[in-house]
Amino acid sequence: MFKRYIIHCAVLAAMILLPSALTGAETVEQTMDDFVITATRTPTSLEKIGGSSVSVVTQTDIETRKQTQIRDLLKDIPGVDISTSGGPGSSSSIFIRGSEAKSVLVLIDGVMVNNPSDPNRSADIGTLTVDNIERIEVIRGSQSVLYGSNATAGVVNIITKKGKGKPVITAGIEAGSYGTTKYSGGFRGTSGAFSYSLSAAQTKSDGYSIANDRNDDIPHNGNTDEKDGWENRNLSASLGYAVSENFDLSLTINNLTSRIDLDDFGPGYTGDRFDYVNWVSIANPTGRKERHTDLAQQYVSIRAHNFFLDRSLESTVSYNLGSNLRKSYDQNDAQEYEYKGDSSELAWQGSLFLGDTQEITLGVGSFREEMKQDAFSGGTATTEIEKSATTSSYWIQDQTYLMDEALVIVAGVRSDNHEKFGSATTWRLAPSFRIKDTGTLLKMSHGTGFQAPSLYELYSAYGNENLDASKSTTSDIGVEQEMNQGRSKVGITFFTSEFTDAIEFDMTTFKYGQATGKTKTSGWEAFYKIRIGDATDLMVNHVALKTEDANGNPLLRKPEAKTVVSGTTRVLEKTQISCSLYHVGQRTAYTGSRDKNGNTIDKLEAYTLLNLSATYALLDNLDIYGRIDNLTDTFYEDAWSYATAGRSYYAGINATF
Repeated sequence: MFKRYIIHCAVLAAMILLPSALTGAETVEQTMDDFVITATRTPTSLEKIGGSSVSVVTQTDIETRKQTQIRDLLKDIPGVDISTSGGPGSSSSIFIRGSEAKSVLVLIDGVMVNNPSDPNRSADIGTLTVDNIERIEVIRGSQSVLYGSNATAGVVNIITKKGKGKPVITAGIEAGSYGTTKYSGGFRGTSGAFSYSLSAAQTKSDGYSIANDRNDDIPHNGNTDEKDGWENRNLSASLGYAVSENFDLSLTINNLTSRIDLDDFGPGYTGDRFDYVNWVSIANPTGRKERHTDLAQQYVSIRAHNFFLDRSLESTVSYNLGSNLRKSYDQNDAQEYEYKGDSSELAWQGSLFLGDTQEITLGVGSFREEMKQDAFSGGTATTEIEKSATTSSYWIQDQTYLMDEALVIVAGVRSDNHEKFGSATTWRLAPSFRIKDTGTLLKMSHGTGFQAPSLYELYSAYGNENLDASKSTTSDIGVEQEMNQGRSKVGITFFTSEFTDAIEFDMTTFKYGQATGKTKTSGWEAFYKIRIGDATDLMVNHVALKTEDANGNPLLRKPEAKTVVSGTTRVLEKTQISCSLYHVGQRTAYTGSRDKNGNTIDKLEAYTLLNLSATYALLDNLDIYGRIDNLTDTFYEDAWSYATAGRSYYAGINATF
């Protein structure tokens, strides 16, 4: 405990002292990267979003980092942790400020990625790639007022590229470690009132054994030898038509298909294959090892956007569709299950602009989720669950700008009515105050949230139709300080959250039920960023976290501390170099984790990773790049006995025409 306290203090002291050692010159100009959509559901300047804690992964970040999967881009963000269960494409969960994965709402162009057929309606981001992504916005803290269920800890909104300007054709190819190849291409632009953006990509990796052959505390001898690969195809399209200056229509489609090879989980650890003999898991390294999952995901958004009354009234009607089809196959390549989760949402949102000092947003929506689960035996399917539920929602939000926009007050309230558990009301207040003469920002937010029970928790063989929604309260308060004429900034935010009536699986009744007691998380996150000269950007962030469940025990796989140092620099005009250093603290392991001798594994050890990438502009329209992940070849695990990549190399080329 004392060691952890010293680390936190040292990092915070460095962030406070470092600004005085580095200076800059002219003020940084405002760009589109200074605007966000997700925080208020309307395009809003970062200076006018109130007390929200917001981070943006920009297109520049994506281009310089050269990562393939979205999960690797999100690791840089304060308060965000990613836990993976294996290699490329494998299941990946996102946690915000110590939350559970089900408390984070993930969107693609506003369409819900969280899977209605998942036991707790969480989002698996393992198959999401960076292809055709414009930016990613992450909002920390309860956002149920704007987004309803699943947003009790925060929202991740992935925004794809839209057509603009002259027609552009892009093409790329990449190859690297673990037999990885990637091909991508796209076409976007505008023609009169019509805009378009089309993209296709295929990524394939031979992978490595999910059962970790570098972990000496689990059995080997053929039990960790088989490679577990991944193949992914991503097709996306965005079409828009400006009917008039005040009326436009848009359609976005994102389609992903994947095959992920898997291993088994046996007596406390993973292995290539386990057989069950008298209800006991026995390793069988000589048997067939064909376990895999096939995924088909599609997210569609249709929108009609209008301005009225001399653009003082804005209206958006949207219809969003999400589809998740998951087929699981056993070690003998026989289908075991098929899970289908669909969602649809019809919504209207209107914003009334009262001069330059106030914006009132009203919304109404109807959200329907459906789940179907089939079990297979001898090639014949038997439907085990086929259920649906509808939630009706109403919300209002007020954004008020006072004292020449120095004081921003964002407040909202929402009512949701779920056809099974009933109604829930949530509210949020997020003010901020900017002292313009000193470049100081004071901010805070306080909000409530709710988590509707999933269809699986309600209607499966282990379900409980009497479940109520779980509830949450989150608060944060922070200060940010600009320095060096806007070229550097330092900030710290203290946060706390409390979850009640959490839905948990009861091992005594083998049913889902409401947990007694409260789940709590608290901590602080600090950052320091600076632009050094005209070529170098540096970002340091540190998070200290304390979590406890209803029994006072730490939550699983949540690091006590995490530090990220990332930076980019331009060398000799044509070369861009990017570096990311991660230190992830100790985490509590899954309660069933055991080593090969049956000893309990309580903790996952801390680790430090270093990733590097470099891009060279060979021609004005042709870039070559290289990337080294885990440069120091660090051994680490996000989940006990599940492998992660060692030192790996990738190189590619991108062309624009």
